[in-house]
Amino acid sequence: MVIETDNLALWNSVQETDPRHTKVFNRGGGFRGTSTNAVYLARKATSLWGPIGIGWGVEIVEEEIIDGAPLEPGVPERIHKVRVRLWYMQGDKRGEVYQFGQTTFVGKNKNGLFTDEEAPKKSLTDGMTKCLSLLGFSADIFMGLYDDNKYVNDLKRKYADDAPDDKPAPDRNARIAKIKAALAEAPGTAKLCEWEQAALAQFADDKPAMATIRTTACVHLHRLILAEVGSMGMATCKYWLKWVPNRKYNDMDNSTLMKALCARIEELEGQEAGAPVT
Repeated sequence: MVIETDNLALWNSVQETDPRHTKVFNRGGGFRGTSTNAVYLARKATSLWGPIGIGWGVEIVEEEIIDGAPLEPGVPERIHKVRVRLWYMQGDKRGEVYQFGQTTFVGKNKNGLFTDEEAPKKSLTDGMTKCLSLLGFSADIFMGLYDDNKYVNDLKRKYADDAPDDKPAPDRNARIAKIKAALAEAPGTAKLCEWEQAALAQFADDKPAMATIRTTACVHLHRLILAEVGSMGMATCKYWLKWVPNRKYNDMDNSTLMKALCARIEELEGQEAGAPVT
């Protein structure tokens, strides 16, 4: 594992967007884009951090109505604008992201002047989506990957074939068993964390299933960390050393893993100091 993985672990786990929750839109001037369902993004955030208001949330910091270009003599366009703060809990640390959201409140279309009474809600949703995008949520859209038809078609096939919640699979236990088997075959810690988050999203309303998935992922993550510790850098070792005490299930013995990480850190500190490692 390289140190970069730690910094991009969250980004990599949420950057891919399920095409079933997107919509193509067109704007003036021939602009064509893809938007993401805000509830889908909120569900992904909830699967990652917990219920909104407890593990994460969005707060309005500033709100105002600003005038735009004149629509008619004496009637300017009016824009509803908010500055929002999205906060989230990552372990015992609180993160915050700030962004702006805006919506036309008073405008003009082919039918004449209009007032959008839902402008405040839309502005808040816009701000939330932009905050989440800076953390990597649906980054594939914002980075232009959805402009590639092959990329989108590959995703459509992936989610049609691999998403258990799309299939007529009433056997919950069979789905969980399939997920557990997949987690056991994860090729590395980064991929295992990514697969765990995807699996948890499928059982967002099933706490027992989520507990089973987390326990399974934890067992295999311990194994993979032990396998990779000899090649880890200092930052990576310290990251996992903080993580280990928070991911202990069913009286799992963390001592071997803790000792291995501490030994690797001591080895690296010796190398940095130029001292021989004993």
